[in-house]
Amino acid sequence: MSNKNINRFLLGEDESPIEDIEFSGQDKKFFLQKVRELSVLGNEIKRSGDLKKAIDDVKDIVNMAQDFIKQDTADWFDDVTVKRHNKYLAEAEKAFNKAATENVKTQMRLEAAFEDIIDILRKYYDLG
Repeated sequence: MSNKNINRFLLGEDESPIEDIEFSGQDKKFFLQKVRELSVLGNEIKRSGDLKKAIDDVKDIVNMAQDFIKQDTADWFDDVTVKRHNKYLAEAEKAFNKAATENVKTQMRLEAAFEDIIDILRKYYDLG
């Protein structure tokens, strides 16, 4: 099976039963190279930054900004405009917080599923 056929199989485009597939030495070499690259993929999947901290920081900044905007713009804008802008700012922060929190949960599930894959493959192959 060529690399192109392996990719088609992995993508679900080739539905041949696994028992019917014969792999060449080159196929095995390609596969083992991909297995060794899992550590690089792991680094890409596991984010280095702390998204939860970033979410909290944005919330704190927005809360402080609302207070400072009231003070700093007293002479520039009328109260109605400042209140409207602060309301929009709070709504945008709420939408950001909701989306980011969902992202954190999805990221955790993604990392857990990847660890499951690694644990199983480690039983059969040297992952480096």
